[in-house]
Amino acid sequence: AQGSSPEARRDRSLAARTPRRVCRKNSTAKMQNDEGRIVDLYLPRKCSATNRLIPAKEHGAVQLNVGMVDEAGRYTGEFFTFALAGFI
Repeated sequence: AQGSSPEARRDRSLAARTPRRVCRKNSTAKMQNDEGRIVDLYLPRKCSATNRLIPAKEHGAVQLNVGMVDEAGRYTGEFFTFALAGFI
């Protein structure tokens, strides 16, 4: 039967896992994950001090992840993210 070779099954399996572009009339292009949910292509960061958007090509920006600790001083697996850019 056509399409039942291991290569064809692998190609179909790979196609099912990869995000697909969904283009509709009068809408912007969106990405769709395996579950069919719409996901953003790019999420811009905001400076934690000035609340300004950090451009994608900003080379002077830093992002710090500060971990949460319990009463004994052990890392809990949670963290706060701080993004800083520009003059502070």
